Parts: sequence; structure tokens; C-alpha cells
Amino acid sequence: MKADELRTALRRDDTRERFAHIYACTEQEAESYISRVEKAVNRFEEWFGAGRDLYVFSAPGRTEVGGNHTDHQRGRVLAAGVNLALDRLDAHLAELAAVNNNAYVPWLIIISDGDSTEPSELVGKAAARVQEMLRARRLKTMCLNMGEGSRSLNAFAENGSVGRLENLKVVDFFEMLSRSVSETSKQVIESGGPDFSVQG
Repeated sequence: MKADELRTALRRDDTRERFAHIYACTEQEAESYISRVEKAVNRFEEWFGAGRDLYVFSAPGRTEVGGNHTDHQRGRVLAAGVNLALDRLDAHLAELAAVNNNAYVPWLIIISDGDSTEPSELVGKAAARVQEMLRARRLKTMCLNMGEGSRSLNAFAENGSVGRLENLKVVDFFEMLSRSVSETSKQVIESGGPDFSVQG
């Protein structure tokens, strides 16, 4: 979906009702969530140019970017967010493999503000899935604690290394990350691009 199509869809009559359902809020309160998506779309176009395909994902459990934020039922989720992200990633990697693009190695960034309230076996299974992808070099991770943080994050991190966000707003972190990804992509393109040869 292109940015203009997405902006039009966000302003359809039923969108506010859908957002209210997803975020367990009133339709009036849903407007702030719709505006947040619109701002993200606008910022995406500023950074990466118009005319690109966009995908917008919403995690009503507040598992944004596979994070560990407090959800709407006052619990904390980690495994659910990671598994949802990895399910989508598996589908995307299959799409890329179908066109012989085997160079893409995605990042999973987990920012935690507290321990998960999910059963420990679910967190362990999600961590094992991440570690399997790390060993196969099909994924990179960055795990960061903020606030009280999580004791579970080292199981998701490469070499158990967990950083800490201090004196940095989450928005500032993602702006810094976006600039870093943009610069890395630019360097890859300038160096002749990735190797898209078929492996195996």
C-alpha cells in the first residue's frame, strides 16, 4: 500500500471504530493512535522518499517492535510480541528467498521496561526460537532495558549482551536507529550491493 492510500484508509468512517476496538479505548481517544500512524507515514516519506510500499503493524498488547511494554490488561508481554514479529519475518524471508534474495538479515530490537508476566516456558520457547535464528545468521538482535528492565532479555540477546537506555527518550532512540539503518543501506548500495546469488 502506498502512503496516499494508507492516509485515505486511515480517514475512512470505520477506521476510528476499528482503532478503538484494537486499543480498547473510546473512538475519540482512538484519534491519537490514528494521528500517530499518520505521523509515522509522513516521517517515513521524509526519510525514504515517496512511492514506496508501506506496511503498518499494530500490536494491541503494546508489544511494539517486539518490545515488552505494559499491555492494556496490566500484564507484560514479551514472548507474544517476539513470536508475532518472527512469524511475520518468516513470511517475509520466504518471499525474499522466492526471488533469490538471500542477503537480508533483519534486526529484532527488544526494549523492555519490566519482566514479562507470561509463563516462563513461553518466554523460554520464544528465546530459543530467536537463538536458533541467531545461530543460523538469519537474525540480529539488540536488547535494551529501560526503567526497571527485564531479567529475561539476556536469553534473547546475542552473547547475552543487554544494553540500557538511559537519559534517552524512546523516540530519540528510534530516530537514531533509523538514521543508522539508512546510512548502512546507503553504504551497501555504494559498495555494489549485497550478493543475491543462490545458496545451497
